[in-house]
Amino acid sequence: MKAQGNPMIWPILIILFLAIGVHLMIYSSKRRKMLKKFAQKNNLKHIYQDNNDLEIQLNKKLAIKENGFLRTFMKIKDIIGDGEFFLFRGIELRDLNPYGNPETTHQNHIYISFDVPEEIDLFFIMDKNSKVINLYPKDKEIEKDEYLKKIKHIIQNQTNKKNITVSLGRGKALLNTNPLVTGKETEEDLKYLLACGRAIKNSLMNS
Repeated sequence: MKAQGNPMIWPILIILFLAIGVHLMIYSSKRRKMLKKFAQKNNLKHIYQDNNDLEIQLNKKLAIKENGFLRTFMKIKDIIGDGEFFLFRGIELRDLNPYGNPETTHQNHIYISFDVPEEIDLFFIMDKNSKVINLYPKDKEIEKDEYLKKIKHIIQNQTNKKNITVSLGRGKALLNTNPLVTGKETEEDLKYLLACGRAIKNSLMNS
């Protein structure tokens, strides 16, 4: 005899899925409006679609393709910028544990991206107390890196202290804050990212 499912469960599931869908639409709309508002306040242009150009650049410059590792970017949207600095929403898939169980993270952030000298290769987190945690490659002694010292000094001099992830490679830089709840960036985070980005680029390009 075939097991019969409870017919009462389907209306509940449908309502649940609809509620989740509405919540995601509202969440996405709020973040889009925040970026648009920030663009207007800071004389930045809002670029709703870029034909995946930025996503292609990020995956070409900053993705990790070493066997056992994963870092890739997708769903880049709501781009604002001035031709030099670009703030946008995106999703990053990351797994930096090649030896144990997979630790893939699905991170939804607002990022800032800009160009830097080609030779810089860094990927780290810096917390509010200025502690630096190297992310990749794990055995790299980044404390001795002169570029890291400059970036660390710039971040330390920012008025608001935040946890920040910094990635530089093949001429491209990518920064994002790490709020306690992923995807809960505020306008203050956008101001912080733009200030850090401008100061870091100015320092690295004129060194």
